[in-house]
Amino acid sequence: MENQFQAIGMLINDLRKGRNLLTKGIIEDLRENFKEILMQLGYAWYRKVEWLDYLLDFHMAEAERLRGFVVHEEGKDYPSIRAVLYEEFTALIARIDLMVNGG
Repeated sequence: MENQFQAIGMLINDLRKGRNLLTKGIIEDLRENFKEILMQLGYAWYRKVEWLDYLLDFHMAEAERLRGFVVHEEGKDYPSIRAVLYEEFTALIARIDLMVNGG
């Protein structure tokens, strides 16, 4: 399973360090990365893979950790990117919770 969190984490690191970003298409790419994460998790959940508990725990912890770095703060650069990151992490956390605890 690929780890899209690596690319997302690198972006968050750049945001935190105040680096200039090329923003063209970045929001679409972010949404695609989150979609891919969810598809991979959903497939593993559907197949009931042996390591599912670890996989869901890892992704939940990582999503919660990374979301903590992108809480919208007034006056920060790239507020639309930060908002999308926060929104996508929040949705991912909710979906993982459904996989773990049911509806």
